[in-house]
Amino acid sequence: MNNASQYLAFLRFCLHDEPCPAGAWDGMDWTGLHGFAQKQSLLGVVFRGVCRAGEAGARPPRELMMQWLAESEQIRRRNMLLNEVAVELSHRFAHDGFRSCILKGQGNALMYPDPYSRTPGDIDIWLEGGRRKVLDYVRKSDPKANLQYHHVDYPPVRGVGVEVHFMPSFFSNPFQNRRMQDYFRQFADGQFRHTVTLPDTEGTVCVPTDSFNLVFQMTHIMRHLFDEGIGLRQLMDYYYLLKKGHTPQVREEAAKRIGHVGMTRFARGLMYVLQSVFALEDECLLTPPDGQLGKVILGEVLRGGNFGRHDDRLSPDSESGIGFTMSVMRRLPGLFRYFPMECLFRPLFLAWYPIWKLRYR
Repeated sequence: MNNASQYLAFLRFCLHDEPCPAGAWDGMDWTGLHGFAQKQSLLGVVFRGVCRAGEAGARPPRELMMQWLAESEQIRRRNMLLNEVAVELSHRFAHDGFRSCILKGQGNALMYPDPYSRTPGDIDIWLEGGRRKVLDYVRKSDPKANLQYHHVDYPPVRGVGVEVHFMPSFFSNPFQNRRMQDYFRQFADGQFRHTVTLPDTEGTVCVPTDSFNLVFQMTHIMRHLFDEGIGLRQLMDYYYLLKKGHTPQVREEAAKRIGHVGMTRFARGLMYVLQSVFALEDECLLTPPDGQLGKVILGEVLRGGNFGRHDDRLSPDSESGIGFTMSVMRRLPGLFRYFPMECLFRPLFLAWYPIWKLRYR
């Protein structure tokens, strides 16, 4: 078993409450496992498995264990902060007349056995009202706010980055994107009314419903596959979403919606990854798995890590417009065989995008 296979096997152990067989992790490269978990933004989740393995006598060196413990505590505290900020922002936007919905992030953490183990990022919050209205509102706080096609950067709150979305996600293919935006508009009202309480907070926030998430979060994963990349953290989010035990009717409806917006082939590849990496049960799958495509997706995930930040194809100046475009262009040839239309439209979108932004200066 090579190191990557061993790390993935340990990740499966982390997700399933099965006893740790004696000697199962003898010879584990704990430093390598830590680096793998760090690359994929899974330090907190994997550390829970490390603690379970330690009960059976398999544990990292003391110095690494203490470092990992401190990092897990930082993840816990960061989650607590983001929960507070999510509630604060939701109340602020409601006071200013906007219904809102927290996308991914802290809503996804609720699906984990330990919601404080998920490594958080920034806060993505969808505001009702459309691009122009929301953009004008945000620019009252920051006239130079960075605009993206589907969101605008809001001034950080207590050190937490915030992306205010006009739409949950998008595709470069205009025909596929039109169908997806129709779907988002059709079911938007339900997302702005679906409230939950985040751990250790007062008040409520809105998060997407499970049925909406089954479609939306797959669009998020697929879009990032064509941009900077996607990691195991986002796939784990989808794993826990599927593990919630949806009825056959809900899964069938989600599969139908996924097909309508042109993601059936991607869904089949994703199902293979979720089954082979996370041991997702057959009854949780949305579509039959596609092993050939799934191995391509998994290869991209393992190569690039969380949002592709460790991808060796990244340009040195990947944060710039030209550098980002060059990084994307290096990734598309490997995906063209499976997604020719999206690979053709992505460069066209990147060329059109700077011109489009001029209207919102």
